[in-house]
Amino acid sequence: MFDKIRVSSLAITLGVALLGVAALPQLRASELDKKTVVTFNAPVELSGQILPAGTYIFKTLGDDNNVVIVTNLDENHSYGIFNTIPIETLAVPDGARIELSEDPVSAPEAVHAWFYPGVNYGWEFPAATARKQAAAERAD
Repeated sequence: MFDKIRVSSLAITLGVALLGVAALPQLRASELDKKTVVTFNAPVELSGQILPAGTYIFKTLGDDNNVVIVTNLDENHSYGIFNTIPIETLAVPDGARIELSEDPVSAPEAVHAWFYPGVNYGWEFPAATARKQAAAERAD
């Protein structure tokens, strides 16, 4: 009787440990690739591409943290792979933060930068920077 209880306890312990190990890569994935779920209530422009209102996944590409991939919520459709510029912020965000910039020429706001929660750096999308510079030159 005592041996059956010990074997049963051992089997449960091993099962829980295996589940924990199986879940570990999924738990670490968001930290490694900075996976962030973003919802836009209106269309936005991202490096020259218009994204309709909806929910998207922003994440970095494994070893190269300056490459950002944007997909749909199911992660089965990619809207683009973008080379970004590292950017710092003085205010470390508690939650994910997307900075938008307006361009008087185009209707939708443009995604300028993305910041992951708890870190003081983010990713600036170069097309937004180039558009802002062109708008400033037109204003002069």
